[in-house]
Amino acid sequence: MFLKRYKKLIALSSVILISCFLLLAIYGKVFHPSEKLKKLEYWVSFFEIFFISSLFIYRYNWYIWVITALIFASFAGYSIFWYSIKLPCACMGTLIPHASLLYFFLDLIFFVLSLSVTYLLQVKRSALYFWAFLGCIFFLIGYAFAEKVYQKFILL
Repeated sequence: MFLKRYKKLIALSSVILISCFLLLAIYGKVFHPSEKLKKLEYWVSFFEIFFISSLFIYRYNWYIWVITALIFASFAGYSIFWYSIKLPCACMGTLIPHASLLYFFLDLIFFVLSLSVTYLLQVKRSALYFWAFLGCIFFLIGYAFAEKVYQKFILL
């Protein structure tokens, strides 16, 4: 198949695309943090830096793409919670305020992209269905985490 022939190039391009957005998010969280979520944003920035480096190192292994899909599924749940209560999710700090729906769609696109690269790296379709289902569970976990953050830090 045409896409499988260029799977390494597609994996590298996907890493670069995801990394660009994550670097923008890190910049926003570090230099434009939300006052009430400053500590959380620093920890998430540290995690995202570690995640980007892991993604570059292991980009040709299918398991890093499954992890990537699950991370973006949880990020999507986190951002849709903030959109549902009409507050900014601070996914990029205060750099781009009130764009929770935009972040949700970006996370959703990266979730699908990650599962697609997983498929290109020779994972069976039946296993892909399992990872997509697990992504739905991680979406709910991200939503629940956002609700806890809202109750603990915003509703003080």
